[in-house]
Amino acid sequence: MEWPEFAATSLWRGIWREDWRFEPVDLVTVADYVGVEILTWHPEEEKLNGALIRNAGTVFVNASLTRPRMRFAAAHEIGHYVLGHEGDLFCPYGRYAVQEREANLFAAALLIPAAVIKLFWLKLSNIAPAVRVAVVAERLAVSRQALSYRLETVGMAGRAARGWPCLA
Repeated sequence: MEWPEFAATSLWRGIWREDWRFEPVDLVTVADYVGVEILTWHPEEEKLNGALIRNAGTVFVNASLTRPRMRFAAAHEIGHYVLGHEGDLFCPYGRYAVQEREANLFAAALLIPAAVIKLFWLKLSNIAPAVRVAVVAERLAVSRQALSYRLETVGMAGRAARGWPCLA
């Protein structure tokens, strides 16, 4: 298990102490637990989804994003905070590429815990895979893209596409 996955899983279990919540992760609870505040804002550069101002303990999320994208951006910025990444703004290029990847892994693991996705996927095994992705993504308030990525990172992408029960 990679460090971002471990950190997100430990945080999740520290807050809820169980593995099977079939509901969206409450990011306000997560933010309170780690000691940051989540605020929305309208950045001048629309491509900017979120920012962490570490010294102020504040995560900013672009208010023009869809709800699933806002949630991922907030979880991503919380990931920077929890993982101890230095600085306030991160750019996915150059020297910060590794930190951005880690923050993405953290966000996916926090919003879509491996244990939850595996159990949820089995629970819905009678539904076609494409419909299952839509149902799970909506239920967890994440984008289909984020869910598809997460299915891949937990080793379920191939089986998910074929509709097999996933116990990996």
